[in-house]
Amino acid sequence: MLICIYIFSAIGFIIFQQYYASDSNAEFQAYADTLYQTFESSVFLGIIIGGGIGGAIGRAEQIQDRYNDRVIWDLLFFLICILILMNIIIGTIIDTFSDLREEDA
Repeated sequence: MLICIYIFSAIGFIIFQQYYASDSNAEFQAYADTLYQTFESSVFLGIIIGGGIGGAIGRAEQIQDRYNDRVIWDLLFFLICILILMNIIIGTIIDTFSDLREEDA
């Protein structure tokens, strides 16, 4: 999962770095001065806060050049990292606990 987030962070650092520059009134700050800071922001804002990275960093405006790219990037992050990978991890945990419960019975 962290590898997937790192790939999205690298793309965000290279292409969408200007969106990470949050305004000072934001509840959570996103930083993108280095790739490591972009990765930290992506993990914290995308996974821990929940809802994906798209809602946490600056809004994509339709008049901007990379609007369609940004929408696809946000959607793929949500689908791959939040929905698929998180459900695989949670399913593995639940399956492990059910196996332990069957062994005890």
